[in-house]
Amino acid sequence: MKRFKKVILCSFLFSLLVSSVVTPDALAQTPDSSVNITAVNDVAIEVKSDPSLYKPNNPNEVTAQLERAYFDDTKSDSGNINKADQGGVVFSNILIPIEGSGTVRLASKIVSFIGDKPHRIDFDLHLYRGVTRGSGTYVKTCSSSLSGILGVQVGKEIACDLSIDSTGYYFLEAKHTIKNIFGMTIGTSTGQTSQYLLNRKATIYPFASDPYSGKVMTEPRADWAYTGSIDWTNKDRGDFIAEYSRRYPNNRWNWDGAFTEIHHIRPRQYGGTNDFDNLIPLKSGSIRAQ
Repeated sequence: MKRFKKVILCSFLFSLLVSSVVTPDALAQTPDSSVNITAVNDVAIEVKSDPSLYKPNNPNEVTAQLERAYFDDTKSDSGNINKADQGGVVFSNILIPIEGSGTVRLASKIVSFIGDKPHRIDFDLHLYRGVTRGSGTYVKTCSSSLSGILGVQVGKEIACDLSIDSTGYYFLEAKHTIKNIFGMTIGTSTGQTSQYLLNRKATIYPFASDPYSGKVMTEPRADWAYTGSIDWTNKDRGDFIAEYSRRYPNNRWNWDGAFTEIHHIRPRQYGGTNDFDNLIPLKSGSIRAQ
């Protein structure tokens, strides 16, 4: 009997030992960090092999920016703001290029209220222009106001069209001054939109990229001086195609000019060269003349 119990005990211990060994199949199903890393690497490889998955961010995509402005018309005798009685307004600010017209539209809309509505809101919409992204100098302003029960409502908007006459990185700075029924200022705020690179006709600078090399049409400075254009010959085109095909042998460009154009990232008339690093292949017609 004792011998039989020992045999049963040994069999049980052996089965536990076997079940504790992790097989390759079991590892593949384990929610382990190594499995996650492998999955991430697989996705990265897939992006590189499938050009349709290569979609870098477009900095010139026009979008509205939300801004919150707070006010308080119930200050205590000491001048301190009573947080419980503080109200607010949410604005949506946007700069819209009217392409081909040399005009941009500045607009600021009331989206919602936090607490009570104020009696009056003054809008000062300032247009700025920079020579690079991140810079900006004042250009011009349009101003207006909304007041009263019918004026200060959700969906009400102040908009104006302003002309531009030069290439630059344009953005809207919207200043809002909130007033009570007595005309006293009870709150102010300022919000900015993103910057958009526009030419003097208000046409947005095209955004394009090469999915095989990872190159993008990098943005120029708005103050590049005209230098005169260098030649671009059939030999130059052929040399670029040969070097590109050597570096990226699995590319699927059709090098017929009807399908693929070779563009200079820095234009030749503004100091651009025919060097490989200044050239990018793009689908024909994807870049409009600027």
